[in-house]
Amino acid sequence: MKHKIEKILIVAVLSIFFAGTVRADLAKKINGIIQRPSQKKTLFSVKIIKANSGKTIYSHNPAAPMMPASNMKIIISAAALKYLGPDYEYKTKIGFCDNTLVVLGGGDPLLGDKKTDEKYGRETGWIFDDIATALKQRGIRASMTLLLIPAYLMMKECILTGLSNS
Repeated sequence: MKHKIEKILIVAVLSIFFAGTVRADLAKKINGIIQRPSQKKTLFSVKIIKANSGKTIYSHNPAAPMMPASNMKIIISAAALKYLGPDYEYKTKIGFCDNTLVVLGGGDPLLGDKKTDEKYGRETGWIFDDIATALKQRGIRASMTLLLIPAYLMMKECILTGLSNS
């Protein structure tokens, strides 16, 4: 059922990107996706409405009862693509403020994620071990306090010296 819902959402997202095409072209493209042989066992329910007029510009089985999916993923993905671009990379900045090692998180959802670490056979806290090893290789042996700053609490970079992207 989960795959059926995902395919419905894919069709909905694709339909948004086709907004500039002629209505017949839109229907042809969506129907082409829905009617693929690989979609034979998939149930689709699609209704596309023009936002400014409320006019239905495409529908396919619109009244079929379906389990709603996580539509926020579509909205967040579309916003991320628009504002960050398809080549966006998360950046985590590392530097010192006196003897405090500061890790300025850049919002990477996988940095420190337990499931991702398990998947790749990494120990919890591996990133900090890697940072400590890199510092030792550069001859930095001072005792330090580690300060983690999440992305939503970003402090001004001007107070940190030696920040670099990792």
